[in-house]
Amino acid sequence: NWQLNAITNDTNHFAVDSTIITLMKVDESNIWQSATGSIGIQTKINAKSELSFNFDYLYYRNDNPSGYRGDSFYKEDDLHDDSEIDLTKKTPIQFLIAKADYQYRVSTSFSWETGIKAVTSMLDNNVLVKRNVSNKWITDSAFTSFSVLNESTGAFYVSLKWNRKQWQVNGGLRYEYTHTTIETANERNLVNRKYGYFFPGFTIRRDLDTETDFQFSYFRRITRPTYNDMAPYVFFWGPNTFSGGNTALYPAITDALTASYHIKQYIISMEYTNTQNKIVS
Repeated sequence: NWQLNAITNDTNHFAVDSTIITLMKVDESNIWQSATGSIGIQTKINAKSELSFNFDYLYYRNDNPSGYRGDSFYKEDDLHDDSEIDLTKKTPIQFLIAKADYQYRVSTSFSWETGIKAVTSMLDNNVLVKRNVSNKWITDSAFTSFSVLNESTGAFYVSLKWNRKQWQVNGGLRYEYTHTTIETANERNLVNRKYGYFFPGFTIRRDLDTETDFQFSYFRRITRPTYNDMAPYVFFWGPNTFSGGNTALYPAITDALTASYHIKQYIISMEYTNTQNKIVS
């Protein structure tokens, strides 16, 4: 939980001879509550194989009331304009996570494992914005919103480990399928997105001697936009300036190649990465 009390200074040059200077006082509270529960079962089928199941439930609630008190000065006309904005935001978030993993050790040098995982998340974002107009608090329909974000992800993976004298090989393949929806009171399919990706990865290491080795690796990774990146929230910097979430964001997919040479305490490495739909915040 935290409390913010700050002053923002906004200078708007909207024409050569027209400037608006705004000092805005911001009072914001950010209160989080959470609860989690989990259960897991692990069993050894025999000396070579293990099986495990896990189930988790996570609950979060964010209350984020904010107040904005602004004083705008029109430089050329010597006029003042006061503005008051009150904002309340309530966001409950729930996660359900279930997974199963199976591991089999073929020998001391070779083992493999596989598993499945399912994640469902639900988020309600209730934002109410009011402005003080002639000493009456009026709801601002442009920024007031109620949105629901639901996301379901299913994944399957298989991986292996192999060690043989100076060689070490780790490899795997994972597939993820995701369905994301965002709905509002007035629009049911603001976002209705379905996508699936394969994520291969491997590392090959060769020990040249006790203090020297060479390693080569390739991985594909996914970086999903956070709820703060996507959820329609509002933060005012001035009477005419605000920031908010971007519902059009896609996850970023990164392919990375790395080659490294290790001798004693020194490492020489080269890396190449390529990212699609990079998220910048």
